[in-house]
Amino acid sequence: MTPTKGFQILLILIEGGMLAYLSDNPWPPAILASVSLVGLLPMLPISFSRRLATQFFILGTLLLSFHWALFPPQFISFSRLDFYRTGYLLSEIILMVQLAAVTMVLPRFWKHIVPFSGVLVYMFAGIRLLRSHDHRAQLYGYWAMAFVIVLGFYAMSTLRKEDDSKLNLGRGARAIALSMVLLATSGLILVLNWNLPKLEGKVADLAVGFLRGQRVDAVAGWGESSHLRSIQIQKDEQDSHIVLRIFAGRPPIHVKGLVFDRYDQGRWLTPSGYEDLFPDSPPDVPFFKQHSLGPIFRASKNPWPEDLYEIGVWQDSELGSRLFRVLETEAFSVESASLLVDELGNLRMKEEEKPGSYRILVGQPGDRPLIPVDASRWLVVDSSLEEKCRPVAETIFKNQETIEEKLTALKRYFVQEHGYSLGIEISTGVDPIVYFLTEKKAAHCEYFASAATLLLRMEGIPARYVTGFLCLTRNQVGGYWVATNDEAHAWVEVHTPEDGWKTFDPTPPEGLPQVDPPSIFANLFDAAWFRTKTFVSACYRVVSQLTIALFTFIQSLGAREIAIGSAILGAVTVALGWKRRRKKVLPVGVEVEREVMPDLDSLRSLLKTMDRFVSSKNFERGSSETYHRFADRLTNEWNEKDLASEVSGWYRAYAHARFAPAGLPDRLNELSERLSDLTQTAEGNP
Repeated sequence: MTPTKGFQILLILIEGGMLAYLSDNPWPPAILASVSLVGLLPMLPISFSRRLATQFFILGTLLLSFHWALFPPQFISFSRLDFYRTGYLLSEIILMVQLAAVTMVLPRFWKHIVPFSGVLVYMFAGIRLLRSHDHRAQLYGYWAMAFVIVLGFYAMSTLRKEDDSKLNLGRGARAIALSMVLLATSGLILVLNWNLPKLEGKVADLAVGFLRGQRVDAVAGWGESSHLRSIQIQKDEQDSHIVLRIFAGRPPIHVKGLVFDRYDQGRWLTPSGYEDLFPDSPPDVPFFKQHSLGPIFRASKNPWPEDLYEIGVWQDSELGSRLFRVLETEAFSVESASLLVDELGNLRMKEEEKPGSYRILVGQPGDRPLIPVDASRWLVVDSSLEEKCRPVAETIFKNQETIEEKLTALKRYFVQEHGYSLGIEISTGVDPIVYFLTEKKAAHCEYFASAATLLLRMEGIPARYVTGFLCLTRNQVGGYWVATNDEAHAWVEVHTPEDGWKTFDPTPPEGLPQVDPPSIFANLFDAAWFRTKTFVSACYRVVSQLTIALFTFIQSLGAREIAIGSAILGAVTVALGWKRRRKKVLPVGVEVEREVMPDLDSLRSLLKTMDRFVSSKNFERGSSETYHRFADRLTNEWNEKDLASEVSGWYRAYAHARFAPAGLPDRLNELSERLSDLTQTAEGNP
């Protein structure tokens, strides 16, 4: 075993330790990493060591396959992937391929597969650890990212030729291509491991939705209805993937995506129809609030008012076509020719477009004259529900006169009588809100917001149920605020005669996300990733527009112009092909050499076989190294002296046969016999 191989086995063991630390079940990565020690077997004085190493690798692969079969990755869904858990599974697959390399199942590529694919594993583990709130885990994350840098330099060093300091770029390209193939194979395995019943059910839901002319959103809770477990499902996944990046001077805090008006047996509903909003408007036309029901917008050719300030929003594609906003939003500017808006001001793109980035203009509370509100819409409560919950409302609001006093009393009641919990079991046949209020159970934000909305309506205070995200964390490096999936939230908007609509969050403090600023390194990485993605997106848009312009130009051409252009293009293609064919004609010397040495191809085939044999022994001939120089290096550096003497003698005999072709057929047979004897002796079959 060379020092290089020992270092790579050490890297794999550290990878297994990090994955075991990150996983709920540490045994699979620990066992897989331990299998890498099989790479030490070829050093043992046993003839079947390589075969035994291969068998150990196959055993490890079977163990991992059984692990995936018995414990399928349920966290992978058709609609979206959990970044961290998916990355963990990809890392397990990469670890398995690395084992194939170091146990000599892939003898030609082991020097390059391990470092290049190891960079991916260390980078994933480092990101995951740096995003943790545990200071010890963040320390491990810094070490992992340091390993990424060291391993990157080491991976490049494996590309250097043995006889000089230049990089073999062709070998580097092959190593990078192998890593990309590894990732593609991992993705294919992920697809094959999907839970098929869930997949079929989701496809059926999509089909029904399209047949009815409705949209099925990618994320639960962002459709036309919201069940009281939609946000709980998101929080259960503990997914800290960033879905919103907001450029604003102060924290936007409550960023809403949907407003609901009707409650029906455990779910909130929005108006089913959407109204087409200004399909002929240019992208930068603002839509101003001019409707009694709240933020309904109309087109205006006026410039941006000076008393409004701008907020930039970058939205992840997994949120679908929904547009998010804050309460004081006055105008939108989005790169789309058409928006759809319902009666409550819920906005989305038309024809399943993804908004990507857009701008909103926000006003200061009290800057605009209050618009009268039709209170009857926001006071509707089902009669049977009101009958059962009326005693609770009377208890809470007793002796409370003003709206502010009633809001304070409601929040105090929830803190004293209810605890916060993501799990709540509802009895069969009982309305969830009735059960929550009468039994005084612990629940999560959706229950607190729903109950508060209905209780306030019973008291004659217009209220509406809102879902979205809490946005309190700032990336100091990138200069923007972020909201993650596990910061999905529900709250209430209350209308008062003095202030109009305002935000009221009834969830107890322990149910609100705790602001724990991420590390500087994590901020730096996210800012760099975000800037890169926006740059790539901009390039893609430019290329798309150029392509559309090109096809539009071609369609505008007549038959005569197309025929002339095709003829010119064909002539240029034929000319270039003829020129390349002339370059491929072999020099005269090569043709003469093949006539004089008809067995040259057989001789070269023997050389390739011997090179592969030597490479399997962790020794490699340089691309520009002469045969005699390589034979001398074998004699001086190879640990197995007897075998080194035989192999070096074979290379000298090959050089003599190659450059002194007299009697080549006899020498060719002699070289073939010596090569066969060497391989059999090395494998323990004399």
